Amino acid sequence: MRVKPVSIMLPLVSIMLLIGCSKSDTSTPNSAKLIEPEQLVSMQEASAITNNTYTGKKTTNNAAIGQKQCDYENSKDGLFQVSLIQKAFIPSNCGLQEPQKHYDFAYQNFSNTEIIPELGDEAFYCPSPRALHIMYLGYYINIMIVKEDKLINGDWKPNETRVIYISAGKKACENLKKIVK
Repeated sequence: MRVKPVSIMLPLVSIMLLIGCSKSDTSTPNSAKLIEPEQLVSMQEASAITNNTYTGKKTTNNAAIGQKQCDYENSKDGLFQVSLIQKAFIPSNCGLQEPQKHYDFAYQNFSNTEIIPELGDEAFYCPSPRALHIMYLGYYINIMIVKEDKLINGDWKPNETRVIYISAGKKACENLKKIVK
């Protein structure tokens, strides 16, 4: 049985909700254009980066914390998840008004993190639960990847995993820069 990264991140999101974000106000605090996570890494780009073929896309929003998320999936349990927390989507009654505060909260609450200096404005990789966290141009990007057929063929080697995550992060930052500038 595979545990989806979404279920791993649920405790972190729950903690964020408890510290002052309410679902009752989902209004956008300003008129900035909302960016969708699939604009940061398309399904085709995710397939090229991971050498997995994704066949389905599911999007979700967690308006209580200003998060938009996109999951690319396939029948072989492969998953490429990109989420984005952006100021334009954070409700006005949320205690964490800035994407930077969400990023800092994640950094403080995960252990065994590795700073990735060559990515975004600041970034860190967390090996468990495996995820890449990036702050770039005022946006908080989170990427989680599960190798397809992991149970049959094993996982990527640690160095392969790091290269794949950094490639995904660079693609997300490259596309974000094109969108906002």
